[in-house]
Amino acid sequence: MKKDTISFLKNFFDSNLSDDDKVLNCFIKRKFSKNEFLLQNQELCSHVYFIINGGIRTYFINENEQEITQHVAFENEITTSFYSFINQVPTIEFL
Repeated sequence: MKKDTISFLKNFFDSNLSDDDKVLNCFIKRKFSKNEFLLQNQELCSHVYFIINGGIRTYFINENEQEITQHVAFENEITTSFYSFINQVPTIEFL
């Protein structure tokens, strides 16, 4: 996890991340089960997820009760409900 996370972050931030351990202390490793919700409609999003293994689908349910997939993220990618996370408002999405 450490190597993949640091490599990923160096793609977006100054490559002089001098203390990898300090950066990694900002992360919590969690394991989720298949079909487990990380976030549901009307919840407040407070996490950004870096995927080590597997995938996460982000979707919402439209007015016709249909699931509409917005995004699918896989290994070595990040995902979240960006609007909810940034604005700290309840989401309409499911992760």
